[in-house]
Amino acid sequence: MAYTNILSADSYEGTVDGITIKWGPNAKTRLPTDASIFGVDAVAMKAATEHFAHVSAKRLDKTTAIILGSFHNTTTVTGTGEKKVARCHITLKLNPGGVKVHVNVDLPEGGPMEDTEWQGESVILKNTATSDPNLSVGDYLE
Repeated sequence: MAYTNILSADSYEGTVDGITIKWGPNAKTRLPTDASIFGVDAVAMKAATEHFAHVSAKRLDKTTAIILGSFHNTTTVTGTGEKKVARCHITLKLNPGGVKVHVNVDLPEGGPMEDTEWQGESVILKNTATSDPNLSVGDYLE
């Protein structure tokens, strides 16, 4: 799969096809480490992350996708800060509305990134802690 609707390799904020894509500072800092963990190229992981963020924002009719975490396999429990093992996913905040989204993906170990498959999206509305079954799609359970 060739990724479309992405920023240039050296840009971490911009607008593509009407969607503003922004990398949060922690996500940007962790990108090389996340790529290393999965044995893939960081530039390719960046492109894949932006592609899936754009797709999610379009589906949910949002204008801004803030990338909180590129491909990773842990989740942090809101409130306690506890880290738990989770399936491979990308974490986003979509605006307007402050919706949190986990885009679940199947990333074959060692890549290539082009073989990544979308599995589903867990959509969590602002001020809630569980996935909204009316907005979540595909295989979205953690």
